Amino acid sequence: MKKCLVVAALGSLLFLTSYREAAAQCSQGCVTTVGYNNDRNYVNSSESILQASTIGTIGHLLTATKSPDLNGAIYSQPLYLSQVIGTKNVLYVATEENYVYALDEGNFGNATPLWTANLNNIHLGETAVPDGQLPGSCANIAPEVGITGTPVIDTTASPPIMYVVSKHYYMNDRQQPVISQRLNALDVTTGLPVATALDIATAFLNFNSGSITFSAVNQNQRAGLGLTHVEGVPAIIVAWGSHCDSGSYSGIVGVFKLTTSGLTHTLSLVTGFNDESTSVANQGGIWMSGAGPAIDDSGTSPSGDAFLATGNGDFNSNTSYLHWGQSVLRLHYPGSSLLTVSGFYTPKAWSILNNGSVGCGTTQLLNLPPPESGTICAPNDFDLGSGGVIVARPVNVSLYNSDSFVVLAGGKEGVVYVNSPSVMVNNVNNLYGADGNDPCTTSPGSYTWAIQCLGAVVLPSNCCNGIVNDYGLRGGFAFWPGASNSTGNILYVAGVQDTNIWAYQMDHVTSGAHGAFRTGYFGKAPWPAPNNNGQVTYPGASPVVTWNSALGVGGVNDAILWILVTSGYEGSSCSASGAPCPAGLFSYHAEPDQVNNLSATAFSDACSAQTCANAHGPGATKFSVPIIINGHIFIAGQKPNVLCGSAPCYGAVTMWH
Repeated sequence: MKKCLVVAALGSLLFLTSYREAAAQCSQGCVTTVGYNNDRNYVNSSESILQASTIGTIGHLLTATKSPDLNGAIYSQPLYLSQVIGTKNVLYVATEENYVYALDEGNFGNATPLWTANLNNIHLGETAVPDGQLPGSCANIAPEVGITGTPVIDTTASPPIMYVVSKHYYMNDRQQPVISQRLNALDVTTGLPVATALDIATAFLNFNSGSITFSAVNQNQRAGLGLTHVEGVPAIIVAWGSHCDSGSYSGIVGVFKLTTSGLTHTLSLVTGFNDESTSVANQGGIWMSGAGPAIDDSGTSPSGDAFLATGNGDFNSNTSYLHWGQSVLRLHYPGSSLLTVSGFYTPKAWSILNNGSVGCGTTQLLNLPPPESGTICAPNDFDLGSGGVIVARPVNVSLYNSDSFVVLAGGKEGVVYVNSPSVMVNNVNNLYGADGNDPCTTSPGSYTWAIQCLGAVVLPSNCCNGIVNDYGLRGGFAFWPGASNSTGNILYVAGVQDTNIWAYQMDHVTSGAHGAFRTGYFGKAPWPAPNNNGQVTYPGASPVVTWNSALGVGGVNDAILWILVTSGYEGSSCSASGAPCPAGLFSYHAEPDQVNNLSATAFSDACSAQTCANAHGPGATKFSVPIIINGHIFIAGQKPNVLCGSAPCYGAVTMWH
């Protein structure tokens, strides 16, 4: 192919049309949002073909088919709709060159895309933003930034509509660089725009007297987009962080809508939020390694809010000048012009997470909670918000204060914070400014408190002796409710610099556990990549669980845990040039065996330590999430063993079937 030029809940109104109702229209299989669903639990509970009991016999029959070359590397999660263009099953991928493609599952490797949408304005000569034009010439995503956050699809629309944020660059008549970000709405059957794309900086400038300053240059749209509905009108939830912690930025959230008048469709900004007050930009970015805001749209109580995590930045409880860095936030729309924090959890050690142990010496060590009890010397920039947030709905577990779910979040410190949504609300009346070296307070009192702080990742004892980014939780982690008390409610994590993939089970035995996890691990498996001395290599993985819930208890042993290894994005293991190595896919029995091991199934496809010549996966990109549905496995990235920047940067997708 030739190369061409959370977030929020709107009060009692927000969920009159539930996203769960929309999911019913995908009975033949759909993945419309990052993390598989609005709970962000990374579980596909309707996979009836790929099962642990059969993959051992069909694993050797699975074949890999690669897509045509696509313009631009793929960092966002692919999306999937069944029976959408005629009778076709379609995979949608968005690239860093601002292209969106619809790929035919039935003719995956041998045909051009069903449609291609170039979101750049070709009349202006727009392209994606070159790294050199980003703050600090940030090259975290090389060599250009366009579409990074995973789009979202509204299946209640007819035809369905995809919402996607793109970032653009061109030189004006005075040879000055112009950078913009736009929200696009695309018809998934044609790729054509449903409405005129909305310039996001202009939308914020015109919103609430410009109370939120939005920089299209500095703000990085990395987190996946969210979607819910207000009286039948889609509410699109978008969050921003930064590029390499450079420039003037903060954690900004916008809720957008698509309205119809006659034949005209219009995108507009409904409401917004700045986690560093409404007048400053002082860090606290929302990026979550590509995960999206978890939205409680279940219709149960408490309901009507959404949850996200912020990165390094100040925490200040002064109610006239709030800073919400290093926090798990519960956002709510009270009917005024701005989103508000209706609940939160901030670790007591938020300052250490920001600034590290003093001089990386022996003072102010960071305490790790059980089961990883002990202390570590922490570097600075330990973002709590590097991990995702999950609305976890356990089976047959009595939760605190009759809650219907718990909120899980975790970051570079390797701690999973288990929060009660009702306690988070009460915390707003108990704001505090205390600090300490304990990541959490679990006893009710005058401070905010969590049900549990779980030391879910074994970090090196001295984290100062390495690269700051090479630790902890990145992106999503899976929570599998399972089918009964004894076989479900399992959390899976794969933390950077750890030596195992861990499974922790929520305690259903201890009276008053309120959704806490047992302090000992429930199952484990060694990290599959044969390098880095057996440690989980950066950037870790977002575990995914697939099973067929229709089989009930009888299908529990068929549940599969999938791990995608993307450490080859830097090309360190197979290419001296730095070109990306293929991503590696591994599968395990999700249910631990009698000796608490997560035993591998017969299927895997990955680079060896010596060569990548026989690997089928695309070139790795950071924080990638595999899509497993209807007996197919899709992994997106970039063309393997080709260095973007010195050659055209092509995206690639591998399908196993």
